[in-house]
Amino acid sequence: AAGGPKALPNLGAIEATGPKDKVYIHAPAVELAQGSRQVVFQGGCRMVQGRSVLTAARFVWDRQSGTFTAEDKVLLTAVVPDKSGPERRLEVRAGRMLYDPSRRKILFDQAVRTLSSDGDMTSAELWGTIEEGRGVTKLYARGGIRILQANREATGDRALIDLAGNRFVLQGAPWQYNYLPLVIRNFPPVTPTPTTPAASPTPPITPGTR
Repeated sequence: AAGGPKALPNLGAIEATGPKDKVYIHAPAVELAQGSRQVVFQGGCRMVQGRSVLTAARFVWDRQSGTFTAEDKVLLTAVVPDKSGPERRLEVRAGRMLYDPSRRKILFDQAVRTLSSDGDMTSAELWGTIEEGRGVTKLYARGGIRILQANREATGDRALIDLAGNRFVLQGAPWQYNYLPLVIRNFPPVTPTPTTPAASPTPPITPGTR
């Protein structure tokens, strides 16, 4: 299916390209039961708009509310602005993606993994708001945060990915190994404290011995 109603997800808005590019959906099977408001795409689905690509095992589009769900092995790739250059690639993997056009919100859950030039982050959830004319500039994550950059690692409860500023903001009792370049709010950096072995006790002096 090509183009379609305006209620279809606007992937181009994620990278601030706007709705000028048509939305193309490729799927081996499409189901539309009589009287149903849902259109179900199955069998290895692919949605393309401009340079943004979304793939999953199943797409479900609610024609009445406009909500869109991608399920099972979800992969979104998009190009976002970069303050150090013209643009960079963003990749999000998850078990499910939900898109609500009325609230302009996109949500990923079920074992989320986010990859960008800033690093590799895993979380339980990831969401963001599509801003008019700017696309998604910030992504918020929650639950079991783990961030990897080269040989450095950090964990926390919540995180913000500032796409425009090229940085992670980690919150919630963060633990840093090898000092990740993170902005820590409300919590001081925590570093391992070396353990000093206890001194061996001095043997007692027995009278008449040397």
